[in-house]
Amino acid sequence: MEDANPELGIINSLGSTVLMPMDGSVSYKGGSYQVQFNSQSLPSGAYSIVFRAGDYRASERFVVIR
Repeated sequence: MEDANPELGIINSLGSTVLMPMDGSVSYKGGSYQVQFNSQSLPSGAYSIVFRAGDYRASERFVVIR
């Protein structure tokens, strides 16, 4: 596993980034990490979480219900 400057973004249904728990400004050694974020500031709706590190990309959808 190589070092990377990962980005983790929360994207709303309009395609706008609403949270950026990891903005790529810090380099991490290859391995497993956990990230926690507080969704209290997000209104109800559908979102995507997008992870980027080097050549790797992954995304998942989730829903916030208030």
